[in-house]
Amino acid sequence: MIISILKSKVDAHWKRKKNNFNDNYDLYLKTIVNSWINSVYINATNDEKVALDNLRFKLNDQPYYADKQINNIFLLRDNEKVAYLSALMLYEKNNKNKK
Repeated sequence: MIISILKSKVDAHWKRKKNNFNDNYDLYLKTIVNSWINSVYINATNDEKVALDNLRFKLNDQPYYADKQINNIFLLRDNEKVAYLSALMLYEKNNKNKK
């Protein structure tokens, strides 16, 4: 399900907001990702929980950044042939190395 919404060709969050385009993309993305977070959270390590909490925060408070991050995680998942949680952790590691 998350693959379908991430592959959809929608404008960036800021562009949709600027054009007052009232679509359900952000709602669907938030719902699907939050459901996934809830499903993996209980078995996650402490580091994974921190990354999941950060992602959830971005979904709720910074949807523009969350959209970009989730798409980057999706690309990592495809390129590295790993699970979403592993891709999230690779993304987090790569971002720490850039700082």
